[in-house]
Amino acid sequence: MHLQKPIQDTMMRNPKSLKEGFGLPEYVAYANLRQGLRPFLRANRYSVAVVRPPGSDSEAYKQAARFIAGGLRFESGRVVDFTAEKANTAVGLAFEAMRRPKSIFLFADMKSVPDQVRVAVDLLVELKPPTTTLMKGVFQWRDRVAITDKQAEIFLLLDDDIKRAIARPGRNVGRMLAQLVMRPRDREPQPRPQPVASANDDFEYSLETMPGYGEAKDWGMQLADDLADWEAGRIPWSDVDTGLLLSGPSGVGKTIYARALAKTCDVELVVASAARWQSKGHLGDMQRAMFKSFDDAKRKAPAILFIDEVDSFTDRDREESQNAGYARQVINSFLECLDGTAGREGVVVVGACNNPTVMDAAILRPGRLDHHIRLGYPDAEARVEILRLHLREDLPDADFSQFADDSFGLTGADIARLVRLARRVARRHRRAISVEDVMASLPGRIVLSEKFGWALAIHELGHAAVAVATGARKVWAVSIESKASAAVERQVLGGAVMEAGEFKNHGKQFYLDNVAIHLGGMAAEQVFLGEHGDGVASDLDGATRLAIILDRHLGMNGVLNAWPAGVDERLIDSVRRIDGPLIKRIEPILQEQLARAKAIIEFHRPSIERLWLELIGRGHLTGQEIVDGLRTAPSGPRYGLPSRVLQRLTAPLPRTAESGLSFPRPGGDRHHMRAHLLQTQEDQLEPGLRRADRRNQTGRRPHMARQLHAL
Repeated sequence: MHLQKPIQDTMMRNPKSLKEGFGLPEYVAYANLRQGLRPFLRANRYSVAVVRPPGSDSEAYKQAARFIAGGLRFESGRVVDFTAEKANTAVGLAFEAMRRPKSIFLFADMKSVPDQVRVAVDLLVELKPPTTTLMKGVFQWRDRVAITDKQAEIFLLLDDDIKRAIARPGRNVGRMLAQLVMRPRDREPQPRPQPVASANDDFEYSLETMPGYGEAKDWGMQLADDLADWEAGRIPWSDVDTGLLLSGPSGVGKTIYARALAKTCDVELVVASAARWQSKGHLGDMQRAMFKSFDDAKRKAPAILFIDEVDSFTDRDREESQNAGYARQVINSFLECLDGTAGREGVVVVGACNNPTVMDAAILRPGRLDHHIRLGYPDAEARVEILRLHLREDLPDADFSQFADDSFGLTGADIARLVRLARRVARRHRRAISVEDVMASLPGRIVLSEKFGWALAIHELGHAAVAVATGARKVWAVSIESKASAAVERQVLGGAVMEAGEFKNHGKQFYLDNVAIHLGGMAAEQVFLGEHGDGVASDLDGATRLAIILDRHLGMNGVLNAWPAGVDERLIDSVRRIDGPLIKRIEPILQEQLARAKAIIEFHRPSIERLWLELIGRGHLTGQEIVDGLRTAPSGPRYGLPSRVLQRLTAPLPRTAESGLSFPRPGGDRHHMRAHLLQTQEDQLEPGLRRADRRNQTGRRPHMARQLHAL
């Protein structure tokens, strides 16, 4: 993700308006602070707590914070540096500072943030160490000078005092760096040290040492045994599984898996991609490039041919553009290569893609890429194992339980980059890497506000309660997060993990039940909070798609002129935009199922309130706990939340001050709370269950427990 433009966007237009005493460390601190405080930069009033990057200059951040809070009129804002004040004095100063329109509180680490400040501020943010991109943005903004990544890296490694002395505004960058390497003439030249081996050498290329791959790892280990048996003449080639499709989001390690697979199998690896073939030119050139990749693999047999971006080979029958003939010929050529009419004995083909649903179905037939494995985001246990793998010999006995929680949503590539950043911070301070360096390199975590946490919990419970009541889906677990990543635009902060029941011929009621399940979160928010928030967009999208399938594909809503077999997501999207009568037909379905979901929530309201409190306190509930809670009605007077709690939850509050979040809102779905109810793959169920098991051991979360005590 390129950050240079956002950095420039968040800075003031005129760098000369900053104080004369600002040196390069202050400019860097200023840019880093503005990036972390972006949600509040246009607000008239706010109180925020900021945890500085480890090893940063407290005075530089204090000066930068004073300018952000007060601009040229420092009296309009107040900054309290807790590293320079005694704890008891600083808390008093903090509450006094909150009387000002804007107040910023600086802390050296997260542990030093008092509980009183945590609950009082609008935002608690932990800043990341400055990056090369940020440093390049500072020079571009301050001096209108473009520096390279290497030059930015050098400036980051310098001490703050050296930065102030050497990086003066208007000075030539080349002269700055030349000044660093100048030596007295009488100094003897030092011998050049031997380069240090990379910390990532060879460990990532063996399946045996790679965590987080699950079924893909098992498949690769079996392939290694089969290839050894084939080379020894113990089995024929027809007994070897020769085709695999890996799908999953970017960064989960599809390319690294191919390298590790080749290493484990002790065979050659040939790498190709649809985009690389396409870049060769017109149709004939692309076909020749494709045939050459397969021929190279045959010459090196036994070999693994890894083909990236195979979802470029989309369904020929659904291609309606003027390039349909071109696409058909390309896919036919690819199928010919996969079939191996000229023979591809000794060649295993591994394809990788992000979206397998758009691929031509013929590619996935037996004898081609017939084995499909989805690579999801690593769970908490796998993330810690990946971290230790990249740390190698460093921190062997460290406790990374907090990392397991705070790294939610990171891929293996993200963790590798995180370790590189932590090592760089340690090198800058001439010391060994520490746990604090690792934790500080994580993307900033924002503590979710109390009101948002309650809304998130009742939303997910609504999905689960309707699923249990209708019996259409089995609930495995419900979980919510207490923090969000400030660096991830779209993230799941809560979810109800479900799976379908037994495989059978489903009727109309099954689809109506699932529409109601999608709308259960919206219904629960309306019942308990008076209105639903903007986190329901993906739920409405899923419910609408199901209603369209029920009407136009299955003939269950009075219209028998159905689509051809097979549901195409692109067809659904296009029909929603142009078929007005269809929208009118499905609207009553959506309204009826929303009313039905609300009736279910109202009927189980006392039980749901008890489960609501449990979910807020623990962060998760198992499916059986939800079933038992809904089955057992409380005895005696109606069990409900205290009236003062409901008043606080339903009272309107400013969004910027209350939520503490400011994410992009693609399609209006700001918080992306949908749990993908219709997907039942094991890779989605397993992380939720593992998180639930881990939290069972840790009990109630301190952050939410403090809120419960306050209520």
